Amino acid sequence: MSEKFIFGSDFHGNLNSVDAFLREAEERQATHVIFGGDIAPKNMAVKFRDGSAIKIDGERPISVRDSEDLEKEGYMLFSFEDEKEDELALLRITQKFSGYFDNSYFEGSRDPILTLEEIVILEKYKQFFMDFLENTEEGQKIFEFFTRDLPSSLEKFVDMVYQFLKFDYYLKKGDRENLRTIRENGFYSYLSWQRVAALIKLAFSPLRKWEAIERDLSSHSLPKQREFLQKFLERIDEFRGRVSAKVSIILGNDDMKELGEDLDRAQANGLIVNATNRVVQIGDNVQMLGYSFVPPLPYSFDVWYKNEGEISKDLEVLAGEIDPEKILIANIHCPPVDTRVSRTFSGYEIGSNAVRQFVSDVEPQIVLTGHSHDHWKREDGGVFDRVGVTRVYSPGASEKRGRFIVCNIDEDDHFLVER
Repeated sequence: MSEKFIFGSDFHGNLNSVDAFLREAEERQATHVIFGGDIAPKNMAVKFRDGSAIKIDGERPISVRDSEDLEKEGYMLFSFEDEKEDELALLRITQKFSGYFDNSYFEGSRDPILTLEEIVILEKYKQFFMDFLENTEEGQKIFEFFTRDLPSSLEKFVDMVYQFLKFDYYLKKGDRENLRTIRENGFYSYLSWQRVAALIKLAFSPLRKWEAIERDLSSHSLPKQREFLQKFLERIDEFRGRVSAKVSIILGNDDMKELGEDLDRAQANGLIVNATNRVVQIGDNVQMLGYSFVPPLPYSFDVWYKNEGEISKDLEVLAGEIDPEKILIANIHCPPVDTRVSRTFSGYEIGSNAVRQFVSDVEPQIVLTGHSHDHWKREDGGVFDRVGVTRVYSPGASEKRGRFIVCNIDEDDHFLVER
């Protein structure tokens, strides 16, 4: 009997990609649906009362997005109590100005740069703004520069900045009454959006605390990952109600280890096969070896880290459970070292020597792997390589859009890859 399997990896909580992957499996009439590691979300975002959200990603750029879109794309959404939300909203506001110091960007926009609610939040921090201008060397230079031609008191200058923001808001909204009120109060500004953008970014940058927030939220990831896994398993249940295909999965280094308990319960209910760090039967003549540990990295959950010697011993134990008479598919999250699928686009080698040695010694019919997201973008990269006689496939991460491999096993146990 011929078999057809479809493999995807590194979904990182992106339900859109999961849905697309399952649709592809159904359309191609796959008999085996195989998920590689890193199924659960790892990226984090803070959700605000207005439905927007802001990504939290260490020192890298942070952007404001719709929270529902971010959740579908695999972000764990966190909400803060009200007393902290203003400070986070302030960070969101300053981010709007980061990198946008071109007058044409602001003056050409048809929408207000800030909402009235955001301007009110800025006004709450008026004293912080004034302290920056008065008590820091950088702030003093900025204040002197802005007021060198038209002397102004500190408080009047700060008020003028706020009036500038409101003027833009009412102008873009076509609110003539409020515009007239601002003008009647003697509003005159020699400020430009370029100057205001730079000023707000500099004045409020000391409040940036993303790394601390990220560390705090990471400690609360398990409930969020479990929320995702429940949604994921519901989709698998619906899929299997339509399609008579077996679904197997392993965890990866960005999945919290406790998710294995949830997968075991789903397996006990006949929904999936949990192949994490074990050898399982997925067909009459097909077995799968799953393995999730990776050599240490400077990020992700260290519970999945093992050195090469430990990985070698683990794989040796698993090799003892293999039936040599059956087809062996190795679903190993970490790729073999020094292959076209083991280097990131930036050139960082994340493969394992122990995995490569295991593949050379055991010679599985095929190795399915992940971990590296963008190796296929490299000139010397791809989605396929060989280690000895064994074919190694890694389609790349499905974190942003579905990427997959489809393979047929004919009645003579020959492999034919469709994609």
